[in-house]
Amino acid sequence: MKSVYVVGDIHGCFDALMRIEESIGRHAAGRGCQPLIVSVGDLIDRGPDSLQVVQHVMRGVAEGSWTAVAGNHEACLFESLYGLVPDARQLLPLPEYIIPFERQFGRDTEEHAEEWRMFARSRSDSWLRQGGRVTIESFGCDPHRAESWLERTDELRFLAGLRLLWESERTVVSHALAFSGDITYARRLMAGQQPVHELAEHDKHIQGLLWNRGYAALPADPVKIHVSGHTPLNNVARHEEQRRIMIDTACVYGNLLTAWCEDTDELVQVEEQKHTW
Repeated sequence: MKSVYVVGDIHGCFDALMRIEESIGRHAAGRGCQPLIVSVGDLIDRGPDSLQVVQHVMRGVAEGSWTAVAGNHEACLFESLYGLVPDARQLLPLPEYIIPFERQFGRDTEEHAEEWRMFARSRSDSWLRQGGRVTIESFGCDPHRAESWLERTDELRFLAGLRLLWESERTVVSHALAFSGDITYARRLMAGQQPVHELAEHDKHIQGLLWNRGYAALPADPVKIHVSGHTPLNNVARHEEQRRIMIDTACVYGNLLTAWCEDTDELVQVEEQKHTW
């Protein structure tokens, strides 16, 4: 029998990931279960071992022991890559949450090539300063030569395929503090029922699913518990009336990596050292 464990933002902390996976395994085995570990996103950036984290989760997904949703740091990676290397779309799928620049602004990329390059470079530089540089270096690539990032096609294809939501009968997981309309939008988008050319609507809900830190007065789902990461906290925050659990416990900042067990409502936690980037 599978037992769901939702784990907070890993941010390239491979050692903490190995230790919490071991602890989860013991916790599940004590109840005669096999764990299914669900990442809230932000597998990458800031910590030193993003490549190892991604490759480990890739193997877990293939084996059926892991799954993951997209985080804002994965989105920043692809915004940078597709902005700087438009031909990347010929090699990799476009993540469902990314809209190409020319569709965002309604202008031709050839006519405004230099403008695009300046805009994309500023976005990329900001992401690299926020922890992206150590990710690209862990990939064995040059942070300032985006074409080289495509050498990690398998890992990039995996990250590009991450969805915006994961759900069970009792739980819905998104990266950020999504509102109910964001959850509905993501479900429609994942089912192919929501046209992404409605740019203002798309942008509003993607911001909610990947970036929002503002609290909603109402639950994100009328029945399910909503589990999210994104906002680093000293410990898990529970908001009972909104059926909300926030489990990013600032692992990469030298605090805890946390997993929440859906079946028992218990926490599994390991400590991690602080990383700089």
